[in-house]
Amino acid sequence: MKSESSAPERGGSGLQGGWAFADSPESRRLVAEKTRLVLVLLCLHVVVFQILAGVLISVDVGTSIGSWFLLFSVLYLALAIALGLDLRYGRALGFALCAATVAFWILTLVAYQVLVVGLPRSGAFITLSILEAVGILIGVVILRQIGRPLTPPAAS
Repeated sequence: MKSESSAPERGGSGLQGGWAFADSPESRRLVAEKTRLVLVLLCLHVVVFQILAGVLISVDVGTSIGSWFLLFSVLYLALAIALGLDLRYGRALGFALCAATVAFWILTLVAYQVLVVGLPRSGAFITLSILEAVGILIGVVILRQIGRPLTPPAAS
């Protein structure tokens, strides 16, 4: 009797039934491609949110701090291009940019909360940018883990 199993079997082509093994190079490549796509979309969202926040802060508060948000939108656009093209420095740029900007955005929100006793209209866009930057950091960590070499199974 032949027992039926829902687990995929290895064949000559490497994949059967559309399933990939978790430790196979094909599955790692597929996960890396999809993660990069999500990261590019998150970066593009941050670009839009930063442009909106920069314009709204300039209008609401009347300071030149809005230009910093416009600069960050350009940097996140560069990050989206670097991650989309899978450039070697894309992950390092992602770590550095997210760490610096999240700290700046949090300090900006705290300063506005203290000085203005409330958030300007741009506060929602800054908060969304923080959440998406944390998502970008998680995605960059996933890409880093996928890029590590496969460890051979331990012989018993």
